[in-house]
Amino acid sequence: MWRETVTKMMAKPRVMDIPTQVAAFGKRVLIITGSQSFRATAHWQTLQQGLREQAITWETFTVQGETSPDIVDEAVRDYRKSGIEIVLA
Repeated sequence: MWRETVTKMMAKPRVMDIPTQVAAFGKRVLIITGSQSFRATAHWQTLQQGLREQAITWETFTVQGETSPDIVDEAVRDYRKSGIEIVLA
């Protein structure tokens, strides 16, 4: 099912636009990132602030190296009981 969402959000939106797009799918997000690259930027702070403004809560899953469909599937299985409605990777 998460593959449908990936397809719908394939365009590269501005970071500040992502929370509004995410809100259309739900209020509980699993964010999958690399260990530091994205989190070390101002974009991470912008994303978190935007999610808060949209009343969206999130869990994070950190991967070493590049994210793959198998890693996303694993994360979804691990966080399924957390009420995740959308995956952002």
